[in-house]
Amino acid sequence: MKALIAIVLLGAIGVGAYYQMPKSKSQPSPIHQGASVAEVEKVLGPPQRVLKQFGQEMRIYKGQSGKKYVLTFANDELVEIQQ
Repeated sequence: MKALIAIVLLGAIGVGAYYQMPKSKSQPSPIHQGASVAEVEKVLGPPQRVLKQFGQEMRIYKGQSGKKYVLTFANDELVEIQQ
């Protein structure tokens, strides 16, 4: 019986802690599929490297956080985002 009360009490504490955590208020990224090269470069700056292949361009950017992003463009529109 004591074990059951302890489990219920721990569960209630866990639920209370979950609801007290601050919620993330991240803003949506301005980079999205279909964005032009100019829009992306306005946000991330110039690319570190541009690789052309089969009518597409793979552009490697370094974000402000230090993450590298590999973006694939076709006809000057963003097709794929890799992190």
